[in-house]
Amino acid sequence: MWSRGWAKAAVGLAVVLIGVWGIIEAIPLSTLINALPPTITLSQPTGSVWSGEAAQCNVSGIDVGQLSWSLEPLSLLVAEPAFRVVLTRPDGVVRAEIVRVNDQRIDVNQLTASLTLSPTSVPVPVHAQVDVNISSLEWLDGALARVSGEAHLRQLTAGDPPVGLGDYTLQMESTAQSTRLVLSSDQSSHPAQLELSLLPSHDYQLTGLFTLPPGVTLPAMAQALVRPDGPGRWRLELSGRY
Repeated sequence: MWSRGWAKAAVGLAVVLIGVWGIIEAIPLSTLINALPPTITLSQPTGSVWSGEAAQCNVSGIDVGQLSWSLEPLSLLVAEPAFRVVLTRPDGVVRAEIVRVNDQRIDVNQLTASLTLSPTSVPVPVHAQVDVNISSLEWLDGALARVSGEAHLRQLTAGDPPVGLGDYTLQMESTAQSTRLVLSSDQSSHPAQLELSLLPSHDYQLTGLFTLPPGVTLPAMAQALVRPDGPGRWRLELSGRY
């Protein structure tokens, strides 16, 4: 009896999913595009709500890469459609699961990225392999409203000629009330930690304690911002408005 009951339930579920799939497949792609916040635009989109791609995705006028997406079938069972999206960039790949999309809000449950940081992607002589893991992200009214996660910077080098600075971890926590970034060194030979706090009032506070790797000296301009805190150690304490 149980096996028959489960068989009927499975058949019924399959019929429902097929029906929902047919409805979604019939929805014009323009419906999905029009549901995006105005700060997000897609160039040359093709496909359907179920799956598709765009040659270029722009966020607030910034090209973030080539976009592809697919709708998660099982998410339809809880009446909260989730999309798997992939951004392909010259410096790496970004993957995310989006659980809510409308013209004012985007919620992301999980975002991972593997990127190569270089002077071609940022306007400073820096190189690193960056792995990002964002557990939650909320985009509200055209701006980042909440983010929580961390990034790992591997084999970081800076300067010309480049100087090896090692590996670092960046922890990120941002809400409407404050933003907190903590950068810490993964090397016991030259530990470092910097913490930046930003407030909606445009006040900031930057504190840190770090030891420079052997052979690395602080530029004169940087020495004016820190004070010695023991042999080879420097302390940073800054505050102001941004």
